Amino acid sequence: MNVIRIPDRVRLQEQDLPEKTWKGNEKYLQKILADNPELLQERFDFPLVFIDRELKIDAGHTDIFFIDSQGLPVLVEVKLLANPQSEREVVGQIISYASSLPQLKYTDFNSRINNELERKLQDISANEEEYKIKKEYFWKKFENGEYRLIIATDSTPNELLRTWLFENAHSNLDVRLVEIKKHRLNESDELLISKHLVSYESHLVRNPRAVRKCLSDTVETFNASFSNLGYFAKNRGPTNYAIFISTWPEAIRYEFNDWLKINQISIEIELNLKDKDLKPLVEVLKEFRNLTLNSFGRVQWCPNRSNYARIAFLYNGDFNPIVIANAMKELIDKTQTEISSMLEELNLLKNA
Repeated sequence: MNVIRIPDRVRLQEQDLPEKTWKGNEKYLQKILADNPELLQERFDFPLVFIDRELKIDAGHTDIFFIDSQGLPVLVEVKLLANPQSEREVVGQIISYASSLPQLKYTDFNSRINNELERKLQDISANEEEYKIKKEYFWKKFENGEYRLIIATDSTPNELLRTWLFENAHSNLDVRLVEIKKHRLNESDELLISKHLVSYESHLVRNPRAVRKCLSDTVETFNASFSNLGYFAKNRGPTNYAIFISTWPEAIRYEFNDWLKINQISIEIELNLKDKDLKPLVEVLKEFRNLTLNSFGRVQWCPNRSNYARIAFLYNGDFNPIVIANAMKELIDKTQTEISSMLEELNLLKNA
C-alpha cells in the first residue's frame, strides 16, 4: 500500500476524506514512522535518521530511536488510543527509557544496534572531522540524557496533552507530541497527516527570564574553548551573551542571540555596532557581508538600524554548539584585526 504524506500546516479539507483507524496496530504505525520520519519533523528541524526499532534496554524496549542530521538522539514512543494504557503510563514510560539510556556505554549501545549508529554518523558526515564532531555531540547528549522525546498518537486525550505541555514548558527537555491521522484515498493509497500538538513553540510559555538550553550550551562551549585566548561571552539577558574585546569601545562587540520571534530555535552570531558616533565603522562592517563561515553559509549585512549596524549569521538552535562556537571564533578571527586598525585610526582604541 502506498503512503502519501502531507506536511503539517498544509490546509486540507479532512472532512471530505474518510478517516481510517489504526485498529490498535502500534507496530504498523511504528514502521510507518520509521520509514517516514518527516511526519515527526517540524518546519525548522534537521532531518531525522532512523537507527533502530524496539531497542532493548534495562527499562524495556524503546519504540523507535532516531538521530537528527547533527547527531541529536531522538526517542519516539507510539501510543494508540485503542490500546489499554493510561496517559500517565505512556509519559512515565518514555521518561523511564530516557533515564535508563545514559547507563549504557557508547560501545555497548552501538553493539546492541549492530554498529548502525557508527554507520549512520559516517553517512551524514562529509568528512572525518565532521564525523568526529557529530559523534562527540551525540555522546554528550546521550550521556546527559538530553534527548528529544516524541510521543506519537492517533488521538490525544486531554490528560496526555496537558501533562506533556507542562513537561515541555517547565523543563529543559525537548518534548513533542504528534498526532498522526490516517485517511483512505482509494484502494491502494493512504493519506497521513501529522499535527504537532506539543512542539518547540511550547517553550515560549516558559519563564521569559530563563536562558534556553540551546543558547547556554553554545555559550558554555565557546567559553570552555576560547576563554584561554581572552574571549569570554558574558550574559546580558535571557536571549543575549556579548563578547567584549578589551581594547574596543563597548558599543562594538560580538554577540550570541536567541531569536525567538524568527524561529523559536534559532541562535544567531553577530558583530554589532551600537553607537552612531562610531559611524565610520559602518562601512567596515559592510565589507564583511557575504563572509563565508565554516561552510554553512555567508554572513549577512543587516541594514535598517537607526543608530547601529550589524552583520549576522543565523543557525538552527539544534545545531551542534561546537559548530556555532567555532563559527563565532572564525568570525572574530576574520574581522577583529581590520576593526582594531580603524579604531586606532580614529583614536578610539583603549589600553588593554
